[in-house]
Amino acid sequence: MKVQPLPESHYQTLAQVATNPSILIAFATSFLAFVALFHITVAALPAAFPTTKQKSWVLSLAASTAIVLGGLPLFVEFLSLSSTQTIHDLPGRDSQWANNLAMVFVGFLAADLVVGRAQYPDQIGLLTGWVHHMAYVLVVINCIKYEIVGGFLCFASILEMPTIVLALGHLHKPWRRDLLFGFL
Repeated sequence: MKVQPLPESHYQTLAQVATNPSILIAFATSFLAFVALFHITVAALPAAFPTTKQKSWVLSLAASTAIVLGGLPLFVEFLSLSSTQTIHDLPGRDSQWANNLAMVFVGFLAADLVVGRAQYPDQIGLLTGWVHHMAYVLVVINCIKYEIVGGFLCFASILEMPTIVLALGHLHKPWRRDLLFGFL
């Protein structure tokens, strides 16, 4: 069964998505929460994060955990689809929940660049930091535009699981689990 694409006029423009008040509020709230989380965590536990490398994983752990936990219901919805259904049949593919969760991810990306520039600049490379993060922003905004952000997040919820393991290992060496990271 081939899904017929909707005409481009059906969708919002990227500018409309980026200036949508609910999207902006979710982004701003998330961005500020991640910035605050970083500063509170590092200030409260300075001995736990003596290196810039360790500091650089604080936000990644928080964001990955949020995406995994927030996206799992979308993954469960996906698993409940029949073999004749597509991602376009996913009930939460264009929900407010999915849009807000996507902005949590975008808020993390922006906070990681802003905080990283000031607190761990040696850990934010051009390709692995700036280009990588900006590419994800474009992917997420386009997923919202084309009303499939829930589909993106249902897979991101699974794909971010290894990042939690990786982040824990970078934050505290005894928590490093290479086999679990490789398995996930």
